[in-house]
This record gives sequence, structure tokens and C-alpha cells, in this order.
Amino acid sequence: MAVSIPRTLWMTIAGAYALMPCCQFSSTAQAAVSQLSLGKATSQSAEVKWSKAAEADRYELSLGTDANASNRGTIFSSETSHQYDNLMPGTVFRAKIRVITGGKADAWGPVLEFSTVIPVVTEVAAGNILDSSAQIFWPNRYHDLPYIRYELSLGTDQDAVSLGQVTTQKNEYFFRDLTPDTTYYAKLRIVNPLVSSNWSPPLAFTTLPYSPGTAPAGLQLKPLRPSRVQVQWQSVAEANGYELAYDTDLLLRNRNSVSTSQTQLTVNLMPNTQYYFKVRSVFNGRPSYWSAGETCLTYPAKPESLLITGNTVNQIMVSWQAPNPSLRLQAYEIKWSPHSLGGEKGNTYTALSNFTLASLSPGQTYAVSVRTVNETGLSDWSAPLSVKTMPTFGSVLELVRVTTSTAVLKWTPYPDAKSYELSYGSDIEAHNKNALETTSTSLELKDLIPGLLYYAKVRPLLRDYTIGSWSEIKSFTTYAMPSGLSKPLLENVAAARVELSWDPVPDATEYEIMFSTDLDNIQGEKRRVSSSPARVSGLRANTTYSLKIRALNKGGAGSWSEDVVFTTALDQAPNRLILDEALPTEAVIRWSAPAGNAPCTYTLRYQPVGQAWVTSTEGSAPTYNLTGLDPATAYKVQVRASNQTGLGPWSQTLSFHTPLPLPETAPPGLRIVKLSDIAADIAWKAMPQADGYRLSMGTDLDASDRGVEDLRDTFFALRGLVPETSYFAKVKAYNSSGDGPWSETLHINTPPSPPISAPAKVAILETTENTISLLWDTNIQVLFYEVSIGTDPRGENMGNPLSSNAPPYVFRGLKSNSTYYVKVRNCSRGGGGPWSSVLKAVTLPE
Repeated sequence: MAVSIPRTLWMTIAGAYALMPCCQFSSTAQAAVSQLSLGKATSQSAEVKWSKAAEADRYELSLGTDANASNRGTIFSSETSHQYDNLMPGTVFRAKIRVITGGKADAWGPVLEFSTVIPVVTEVAAGNILDSSAQIFWPNRYHDLPYIRYELSLGTDQDAVSLGQVTTQKNEYFFRDLTPDTTYYAKLRIVNPLVSSNWSPPLAFTTLPYSPGTAPAGLQLKPLRPSRVQVQWQSVAEANGYELAYDTDLLLRNRNSVSTSQTQLTVNLMPNTQYYFKVRSVFNGRPSYWSAGETCLTYPAKPESLLITGNTVNQIMVSWQAPNPSLRLQAYEIKWSPHSLGGEKGNTYTALSNFTLASLSPGQTYAVSVRTVNETGLSDWSAPLSVKTMPTFGSVLELVRVTTSTAVLKWTPYPDAKSYELSYGSDIEAHNKNALETTSTSLELKDLIPGLLYYAKVRPLLRDYTIGSWSEIKSFTTYAMPSGLSKPLLENVAAARVELSWDPVPDATEYEIMFSTDLDNIQGEKRRVSSSPARVSGLRANTTYSLKIRALNKGGAGSWSEDVVFTTALDQAPNRLILDEALPTEAVIRWSAPAGNAPCTYTLRYQPVGQAWVTSTEGSAPTYNLTGLDPATAYKVQVRASNQTGLGPWSQTLSFHTPLPLPETAPPGLRIVKLSDIAADIAWKAMPQADGYRLSMGTDLDASDRGVEDLRDTFFALRGLVPETSYFAKVKAYNSSGDGPWSETLHINTPPSPPISAPAKVAILETTENTISLLWDTNIQVLFYEVSIGTDPRGENMGNPLSSNAPPYVFRGLKSNSTYYVKVRNCSRGGGGPWSSVLKAVTLPE
């Protein structure tokens, strides 16, 4: 069946493109793009370069596979090169460039045509090899690209060149008239009008030996509707039957097989599908080689699920489900006609599964049908679908209110309207890039340009997703804004207010002042005043503000003036003045800054009590280090802040004393005043700047293991010592500034202890005229003994004691018939012990 389809439709479906002539360009664009060239190109990227144009702000680069170099979009660049990525391999692209200067675009330059690199095809394979023919096939991943074709080279030499080259646009090729039982080599490359890939590695294959059985010849295929194919071939003498194989796979690997004794039969297949057929003879159960293969595209199925997706007063949007979608190209024929006279009718073709019928009559009912078209023929028509275009929307737009930058429009409601779409703009057709949608019958337009003529129109959007017609266009003009203001002048700045003035604007009815602590002054507190000068009150002291002013009139607000930045005056002094650290000649003073966000500098003054104030250097940190002070002296300190507006008040007074200087030497004259076997009294000389002393004692050389005593006096009694033991002591002075150095260590050696008891059993052994013998018990721990004699019955004032190594002891040279008193005591290295009781003895008369 022959089908007449417009040639332009098949060119669109097959991807064939015709180059279009380039647009004219100016001398500036000509100069900018005269060197537009291709840099490095890969299979998925390409670099485009051009020369720099004088006074060019930037360049607009357009890319596409279409003749106008536009269907891949545009980019902007300030460089003189750009790399495109993620491109399709082996594709012919076109690029053009134009110059943007001062926001205006020049004309496009000439189109540059280039191609991405085509990869080598490595998956070349052989199939259906017979004695005199062989099929070569490869992946069809590039068949959708325009201008692509395949070149094959064949030979019996390993370079595959001796038998020449052939060209095809399919992804298979049948070599015929080959020699049986011969090894051949084939290789493949892909080419487009600009580049070609490298050759694939040669593929080796061997034809079969000559077959004794003859394969059928004259295989013919005839597509039948709806989805059948009639197959016939020539009969073979002596053949008992035939085997027919067919499949959608080129190699018939999952083939359907039919055995028959006839040379003609009909098979039912899928619609719009490419099938491959071959047949062979059967001789007493033994098959011959397969015949040469033939292909056939079945008729398409008719479209299903025809759906109206929208309609307006003069358009109908229709879509449908594509039947049996496959890689095969197919198109659709659409026809429409009115149910009554007066409406537009026609038919057309499309490659998409949707179409918009345009230029229809408002309020007219149409019948719409669709059928599928492919290279084989046409499907049946779909069931007709009835749809009615919208009647004309007769509502009139009314202007409710207009200002400098806003306008409110309203209109009468439309029956069954879900919402309304309003379009507006400064062009007479009221076009707008983003139309506004609302469910109300009024709408406020915002951010309009003052003093500009606008056009607006509205249409209903109905509940069945159809669109009504536009209303008549309404025009209106926004009010002009007041003139802009120059930068205001500051007349007086105080702690809580500012006074300012400006040049009046003739068309202003009042003025609006905005001020903020945000120096960008994007949003702040606003005040309205009637004229210049004016006062703004209620400000915070010591705070930096940004202030601007604009004029107002009935049309709205004028532009803001330039910002003026100022800082309010200080009305507070620094607070929480504290002494952070005090040394004999230094003091660190710290305070808290006054409230407010303005940066401050500080002045500090100090006064030795009873003397004049001394003022310090200014600084921005809330701390100061006073130096050169006198030790142990009372001081007073005050601080005040200043900002860019002026000085603040003095703070409250902080009073403090500098401490004494740290003792620089150890106390002199450390010595032993009194020493015994179990005690020692030590002393040292006083230091005039000492608040006290610390005495460290011990039996270790560091004089520390008996601890440290804090003392106010220059004397200390050591008690509880061990006889015949070495002790060590050292002393240092301290005051409020800290401790001085330790003195040299004093070495103390306690003496041995004396005996603790008197001799036992003391008695008069014998008396004569001039002697008295004294006896007592000896003690092995005693080194020697001391005896004493006298006339004092109390045993006192008896003179120097006499030594004795052992008892008895004889007192000689005494007077006869005289009374004496005697006593004895034990002695050791530690001295003498306690005396014994005093005994009375009388010498004999002569």
C-alpha cells in the first residue's frame, strides 16, 4: 500500500537536517568572531576558541545540532574560549558567537561546524555464514545520529583491503558472491561529513563448503494489515519440505520456526516491528543452508487512549498513548472536523504523541481522530473524540486603584472558572514573562515602574483544565515618583536625638526618614515629617546610626537619599571600675564600656592622695596599666569615654593602695641565743619593710622536715629537741607583695643530756679528827662524780665541787670537833646531775 506522507515529516523523523544560511553581522561582530575555531575535541567534549573583541563586555555563545546552532542553548563568557562537555560522540555540532557591549547584543557571527570524535567500534561480529554469503553486524548505538554512515572493507588479506569497500547506514551488511570454504577479513569504521573513526580490528571468518542441497531462492515478504506478513519463495526440486524462521533479532537467535510443505504462508506478528526472515529446504529430514535473509516492517497499530488535555477559544490540545513503542520510526496523522458548518477542519502529521490544533472557531464542537504511520503504511483511525472550543471571554477589565508602583484590577466572574490568568506588560499586547494566576476576581500588580504606560488582559482557567479567551486589553499609567533627595546635613547630634536638614523637593507632600543601627540600613524605624529641618528623638546614646530620607506624594515614595552615618553623644561614664592587679609601682585598672554600639576611646586620670591629678594616654581597650607609682601609697582613679561626637562624663572614683615592695634580702643576724640538750632559742635582726617572717626548720640540710612557722617577732624557741642531734634553720621576710629570699642555713647541734638522778645509798663511812669518808652506790653509766663539803646546813654556798672517780671519797684537812655538811652527784658528758640529800658529819676531838 502506498502512503503519501510529506517529505518534511520524514526528514524530521529520520533526523535529516538542511543547513540554513547564516545571519548578517556587523563589523564589530565580524572582527570578534573572524577567528572562531575548534580547539581540542574528544568523543564527549570540544573546545571552541575566538579572538578578543575591542570594548567587549562579554560574549554569548550558542550551540546546536540544528542549522541555526541554537537547539542546545546559549552560554555567556568573559573569556575567549569555552569547553563543552557531555556531548554525544560522532555528532556534528554548530556554534556561533556574538558580542555583548554595554548590555546590548551585536549580530551573530558565522556558524562554525565541527564534530566530536567517533570511537572505534570493536564489537564487530559475523553471523549467518553460508557457502557464498556472510552477514556482518555491529551495535546500533549511533543509528539515531544525523549524517552517520558505516564503511566496511573486505579482503582475503589480513588488512581486509583487497576486495574493496562498501557503505551502509544500517548496522548490518550481507556480503554475497563469496567463494565457499575461504577465509575472509572484514573491518569497519564510522564516518560523518567531518570526521571518521579509526578502523576496527580485522574480523576473520570462513565461508562454509559448498552445500549439496539447494536453499530456496526468491524469498519475498508482503506486510498485511493489521499485523500480518505474507511470505513466499520459489520451490526447490526434490525438496520434501521447508523450514521458515523469523525473529526481531538480526541473528534470529530466538527465532520462531514454522515447518511447511507449501511455498507460501501468512504469520501473525507484532505491529510496527522490524522482523528478519530466512528459509531453507529439507531433503529427507536433512536441511540445506539458509537462504539469504529478508527484512520486513509490520503495519502500525492504531493509537489508544486519545485524550483532550486542554482547550481554548481557538485551540485544542490532544494526546494519546503511542502504540507498541519501539526503536522503529513512526508518525501520526491527525484529522479534525466540526460537527456543524462554520468551523475549521483539516489534517496534519506529527512525530510526537501529542498535538495542538490551532486557528479553530470559538465555541465550536470538533471530532478528532488519530492514526499511526510508518514506512510500511497506515493503521486504522482511532475512535473519534468530541471536544468543544471555549467561547469568547467577554469580561471587561476595570482599574480600581493605581499608585507609583502598584495597580489593582478587577473583572466580572466567568461561569465554571477554576481560576484566572492575568497578563500585563508595557507592550500593547500585554505580554508578560510570568503571567499571574488568582482565584479571585481582582488582583494587585506590584513592583511596577513609576510613570510607565501598562497594558493588561485576563482570561479564565476552567475546571476541566481548558482555557478561556483573553479579555479586551486595559491600559493604565502609574504615577510618577517624587524627585530624589540629596544627602541630608546633620545640624546637631545629642545623646538621644539628632537634628538634620535637606534641600526641599517641589512635588513632595511630606518626607519619610528611616534610621537604623544596621549600617546597610535595609530595614529600620521610620518617621514622617512635614518639612526641613526636622528632629529625630528617642535615640540611644553612644550608638552609631545610618539615616536616609525620601520624599512622598500621592503617587508613592521617591528614591532614598544617600545614607548619612552618625554617632549619638555619650551620657554615661564607664562603670564597674575595678582594681585588677596591684604591685608596689604598678596597678592594672579595668572597667565596663558605656552602653551603645559605637567604638570608644578612654582617658584615665589618677591622683596620689593629697596631690594633683595625672592624666594618662588615650586607648580603645577597657583596661589600663598604671606604672611609676609609689609603693605603700593611697591613690584615686577615674575614667571617661569619648566617641566621634565628643567626651562623656568622668566615672566614679576608685581608691586603692599600692603594696610594700617585695623584700629583696634575707633577715640578717640569724643566730643561737641559748642551747640545751632538748631546746634552743634562736633570733635574727628585724627588717623595716617586713610584715612578718617565715622560719623553716628540720633535721635535713634543706631545713624543711619540721615545717614552717609564720612569726611576727624576731625570736623563736625550739623545743622538744633530741640530745646530740644536728638541726637546721633558715628564715625569710614577707609582706603584702610576697616573700623575700631565704637566709643562709643555721646549724644547731644539741649537747648530750646530764644524768637524771642523784647517787643512791649516800652515807658517812667514817670520821676522824680531821677527815670524813663519804660512801655511795656506783653507776656504770656515770662518767665521774662530784662531791661538795661545807658548813651550810642547806647544802648551799659549799664552794667548788670536787671530782671523784669512785667511792668512797675522803675529805681531808678538816678541823677537829667540827660540824660539816656533805653531798654528791653523778656526772656525764652532758654535765652534772641532781645533788644527793645533804648529810651531817662531825669530826672527832683531838
